[in-house]
Amino acid sequence: MSQNEKIRVGIIGAGNIAGHHITGYLQAAEHAQVTAIADVDAERARHHTERLDDPDIFLDYRDMVASLNVDAVDICLPHHLHKDAIVAAAAAGKHILCEKPLCLTLEEAAVSSHSSSTKRHSAGERDARPAVVASSSTLVTTRTTFCSISSTTRRSGSPQCSAGIG
Repeated sequence: MSQNEKIRVGIIGAGNIAGHHITGYLQAAEHAQVTAIADVDAERARHHTERLDDPDIFLDYRDMVASLNVDAVDICLPHHLHKDAIVAAAAAGKHILCEKPLCLTLEEAAVSSHSSSTKRHSAGERDARPAVVASSSTLVTTRTTFCSISSTTRRSGSPQCSAGIG
């Protein structure tokens, strides 16, 4: 993709939140275009195509991330499915947008962040302090809850996901 081309986005998960994300991509149409939607329910995926320019429909997101017609993926899945989608997209060299929470456990977050370089952005936060890991893909998390060890977690010895970075 050259600097003058649009980012070709594939949406993983076609539930309600996907519709809100698609609205955002339509508002940024000079920069991005939704070219694919993946969902286990083809009719649910097709529901979103009314507003889009004939995106490809995939029943398996792993097939979508392998597509040369997708530069970046937007993960709109239930929280417990984030990690596997992040890892698959990173392995395919795609840029990744994932909203909070990134993952459900510290171990999942470690696997996800080591699969890609990670940039954390939070609304109203001036210093995102990205954690960078060498990779060919970028994971962008917005308003993300990272798994961190809080002061209460340190006392209990049980790492859990908590708001923000400790």
